[in-house]
Amino acid sequence: LIQIRFEGSSKWPTSLNAMGAAKCAMLAQLAEGIEKMKQIKENGNGDDLDAFDGPMDVTPNYLDIGYRGYSWRIIVRADQELRMLRSLGNPTVEAKALQLSLIDRHVRGAMHHSLIHAVHTRHPSASSVVRLAHRWVASHMLSDMIPQEAVELMVAKIYTTATEEEENSNSPKISRVVDRPPSTVVA
Repeated sequence: LIQIRFEGSSKWPTSLNAMGAAKCAMLAQLAEGIEKMKQIKENGNGDDLDAFDGPMDVTPNYLDIGYRGYSWRIIVRADQELRMLRSLGNPTVEAKALQLSLIDRHVRGAMHHSLIHAVHTRHPSASSVVRLAHRWVASHMLSDMIPQEAVELMVAKIYTTATEEEENSNSPKISRVVDRPPSTVVA
């Protein structure tokens, strides 16, 4: 997920529908720019843009692009949209749903990414443990029930919360995941 965040400006539209249309137009312009760069490359005048090898799909809320075999979703974040929704005196059900969706996607998503990035920077093995935990969840067919973010937060909890015994020893924290009480160990 790639989030493009625009700062406040008096040039932003003052209605929610117009703001949504402006965001959609920005995504369409971005897709057109990538297509133009690919055409220039075909004429022999551009850089190597073979990396944009997948399909491009523009919707009113996001742009999906294929790059180097991966799919990327680009969304536009306009803080003015959230401010406008918060300032509504008597919001409709749709406005409340849109506000919750924007807060979840833009604010909470960015905070989650920042937290997980900090844990992975401080503890390099955390990313491997997260992948292992995701594989465990998937192998037990729990992927639809446990969100990816929850798995990442559980692993982050292990790395950021140390017991008194762990603080005084050099034992790896992964042992907290796999240790079992002695009564459950089968010989």
